[in-house]
Amino acid sequence: MSAVLLCACGGGAREPERASLPTSSRAASGTPLESIDFILPQVGALAPFRFSSLRGGPVLVQFFTVGCVVCELDYPFLQSLVVGEHAIAGLRVVGIGLDPKAAKLLPAFAEVHGLTYPMLAGDEPMLRGVTPFAPTPITTLPMTYLVDGLGRVVERFSGTLPVAYMRQRVMATR
Repeated sequence: MSAVLLCACGGGAREPERASLPTSSRAASGTPLESIDFILPQVGALAPFRFSSLRGGPVLVQFFTVGCVVCELDYPFLQSLVVGEHAIAGLRVVGIGLDPKAAKLLPAFAEVHGLTYPMLAGDEPMLRGVTPFAPTPITTLPMTYLVDGLGRVVERFSGTLPVAYMRQRVMATR
């Protein structure tokens, strides 16, 4: 699937795709909605990364490949959201590499791009485009998900991120 994803890498800024999820944090029966959790190896860390450890604030999760030229357009923006004068308090960003050898490639990749947010190596299902964030596989990169503080997908973005809109959505999700 990585080869397919690399070919699909492209596409300019597009309208964000709305996630088809209930707007309330509870299902009609009153039970809490399922929230997303997974564990993946974190590049440069001894312990694996558990997604639920980020609960409590909004999270942007971007799926990418090292060779994706369009993905590279988003890295400075994503980094600016977590570090610097334009950072959004409480926001976390996580990058998930979909390269078969992501664990080996990502340390140098993060250093070259100056990325300080967690970089994770996607697992086998993710390499095929299957993620816990959506019922349909990823077919375009980059694919970015905005997740609320309860671990639920609020919105997904295919292609280059619309910067002004993204900031507005993240602020509304806090």
